Amino acid sequence: MKLFAEKGYEATSIEEITATVGVAKGTLYYHFSSKEEIFNFLIEEGIKLLQNSIDIKTAKRENYIDKIDKTNNEYKKINGLSSSLNSLNQTIKENKKTIKVLTENNKALELRVKNLTFKTENQEELISDLKQDNFNLKYRLQQLEDFFKKLINLFKRMIKKDSKKETYLEVLEDMQDYRIISNDTIDEILKNKNNVKEKDDFER
Repeated sequence: MKLFAEKGYEATSIEEITATVGVAKGTLYYHFSSKEEIFNFLIEEGIKLLQNSIDIKTAKRENYIDKIDKTNNEYKKINGLSSSLNSLNQTIKENKKTIKVLTENNKALELRVKNLTFKTENQEELISDLKQDNFNLKYRLQQLEDFFKKLINLFKRMIKKDSKKETYLEVLEDMQDYRIISNDTIDEILKNKNNVKEKDDFER
């Protein structure tokens, strides 16, 4: 896909593709019947990989957030119980045995509070990691969006050339069949017959 992005679809040859991936031309044609099929395969696989990455990151983030919420709720409950036991300890000083039991219980709760505080601090680090993951994900999505914008601009330009029109219309139909681009995008490409850029984004 990097080769297509750097040189453009039309300028990329089968020989360059085979040299890049390190396979013989016959081997490549055994798996793909044409350059268009290779291009469509790369687009489809790239979208699948990105979607899979998004699903994994989203599931991981939701799982961590759920754990954080549960930990914080438990911390608040235990902290409240600890405060109640401290107050009760002051009102029943005459009963030494009760005081001893409650004090021991309170110490146990304080230990749990400390443990939960430690866990909360760790969760804050996890939140920071999740924020970074979310930023990286948005960046990758932006890259994909920019790529598709460049791809659409390439199609808008190429379908205006009589020698290229039929080839690119076939590619557009294939991409529409595979749901890579929407009907609205197809209409936009076909209706856009003016304002051709001096130089295509893929050639920059």
